[in-house]
Amino acid sequence: MRRLILASHGSLAKGMKSAVKMIAIDDSRIEDYNLDDYVSPYEIKVEIETEIQHFQTDEFILITDIKGGSVFNELIKLCIYPNVTLISVMFLPLVLEIAVSLDNDQNSFDLMSTIMSLALKTCEIFDGNRLEKMLQKEREEGFQFNFSSRQETEKGGK
Repeated sequence: MRRLILASHGSLAKGMKSAVKMIAIDDSRIEDYNLDDYVSPYEIKVEIETEIQHFQTDEFILITDIKGGSVFNELIKLCIYPNVTLISVMFLPLVLEIAVSLDNDQNSFDLMSTIMSLALKTCEIFDGNRLEKMLQKEREEGFQFNFSSRQETEKGGK
């Protein structure tokens, strides 16, 4: 069995788990550890390590909020276990993809690499010029994006 463990500063992991539950899946294999609930990241590591030792045949995918942060620095020590994979950034498209792929038979490292690549493609920067180009392209392709700017709304437009 594959398990997903989200660990973060503050309560980010709890929020991610909540969003995954709302959007896609409520799965007992997804756990969250939030530094708000612990005295130190070391306590989180000890709790997760106990779980890893107890479920030695399970695969564990750990996701932390930031590489080099105190939670990451503790959890990377768990990579000594052959059934642990650690990802050093937590964002919703990535967490969602992993959550819905827990039953995938592919090797964890390869699967996470593929998912990370796909999830990173969801990150884009928008401004007025880029938005206008996107809308123009969609109009040319026959797709009408339902968007009206505040200016159009104030002028009585759609």
